[in-house]
Amino acid sequence: MHTSRPSVLLAAACLCGLAAPDAGRGEEKVTYQDHALPVLRQRCGSCHNADKKTGGLDVTTFSSILQGGGSGEVLVSGDAAKSYLFRVVNHDDEPKMPPDAPPIPEAERKVLRAWIDGGLLENKGSVAVAPPKKVDVAMASPAGERPAVPPLPD
Repeated sequence: MHTSRPSVLLAAACLCGLAAPDAGRGEEKVTYQDHALPVLRQRCGSCHNADKKTGGLDVTTFSSILQGGGSGEVLVSGDAAKSYLFRVVNHDDEPKMPPDAPPIPEAERKVLRAWIDGGLLENKGSVAVAPPKKVDVAMASPAGERPAVPPLPD
């Protein structure tokens, strides 16, 4: 590799396989502090910071990125494909980020995917953020109708 590349690109290229377990050693954790923050700071921090908060989103601190932005949560722990932040960075959803530009490099998207899929760890000592619980509140039959089979008394 060339030494003239930005350190974030070099780090991201080395991190692509971090989420995969290594048979010889323990699995290295992809964390916000060590891996995701440098990518977010370089690629998103100029618009999504504490002072500017474009779209109501600040990616420069762990707690603020978990809070989300003006349109709600941007991260789904354990599922990058359902995370709005990853979908817009990957150009799968609108508005594409960065706007009017190609997607950020694949190596950096892999870092973000590994961090999200790995449970949104803040640092090496963190535990994964619990994924949202799925609750089915749909009614089995329409509320204005009688059941097809009336219930019998005990």
